Amino acid sequence: MWIAKNKKYLRPFLFLLTGVLVWWALRQVSPAELWRTLTAIHPLWIALLLAVNAGVIWLFGSRWWVILRVLKHHPPYRHLVAYRLTAFGISYFTPGTQFGGEPAQIYLLSRRDGVPTTDAIFSVTIDKLFELAFNFAFLGVGVLIVLRAGLFAAEPLPGLSVMAFAVAALPLLALAVLCSGKQPRVPGLHRLGRAPLLRKAVSAIKTAQETGAPLCRKSPGQMLLAAMLSAAIWLALVAEYRLMVQALGVSLSLTETVVLLTAARLAFLFPAPGGLGALEAGQVIAMEALGFDPALGLSFSLLIRARDILFGLAGLWLGKMLSGKNTAHPK
Repeated sequence: MWIAKNKKYLRPFLFLLTGVLVWWALRQVSPAELWRTLTAIHPLWIALLLAVNAGVIWLFGSRWWVILRVLKHHPPYRHLVAYRLTAFGISYFTPGTQFGGEPAQIYLLSRRDGVPTTDAIFSVTIDKLFELAFNFAFLGVGVLIVLRAGLFAAEPLPGLSVMAFAVAALPLLALAVLCSGKQPRVPGLHRLGRAPLLRKAVSAIKTAQETGAPLCRKSPGQMLLAAMLSAAIWLALVAEYRLMVQALGVSLSLTETVVLLTAARLAFLFPAPGGLGALEAGQVIAMEALGFDPALGLSFSLLIRARDILFGLAGLWLGKMLSGKNTAHPK
């Protein structure tokens, strides 16, 4: 309610906050030090990182492919990867939190592969449910690791630990119940839906509650495979982030890698395109907390930014090219 009444002030405030975060992050590092860190990256590392990220993007289509096969639709796998990349490009450059590109996925799948619109919507919704469940589970685990490591406080607050555990466990528990063929009832779900940042996520969960259980009863093995692929995607993301830090000449433990990745994923919840400002500031803070030079944090954030902008622009270009082609008609 407060946000609706003060919406005209919210956008200028977010622009100001984004600028402050970027300014603060840049103030922590000298330009010469930042330039020296970035130019020390060997070109072969850049080529390797691009290849690895392309592989991760290719993996992103796997869960959606499984869901569509359960629905008796068999679009080419490369099409799904292209649609997902298009959706990423739209979501990345749209102010908000991890949403925005789903309508493009539905439109392209229906227009180019002849999948009925209702099935296209359903498949994207279930795919997004898996994605959200594992995203929040990882964030919960990551925050727990940060708290246990005592990076920002000697004694973690018990309340924060309980909250982080709930964030990690509840989405996976709800998903497990759903995959058993039942409809999970999340207490207080309607109240969570009042928060603007969670409204779309709660809507997706409600839709999945109503329509996902029958699908899981029909093909529990395939839904389990979708869950395993979700876990594999996160393992690939952790490996990719660790490789990116190694390109900067730093060797991190698995725990330290998870801390950095958690900071990055939290930054993308900031309602600015690509988490602008929050990503840069978060990586500087995380690197300093781990005992490293803040220049590494800013350099790492710029690597992430360059990668995401490159693939985001590629997704927008693909979307423009694909939307002009009509190879099938939805049934």
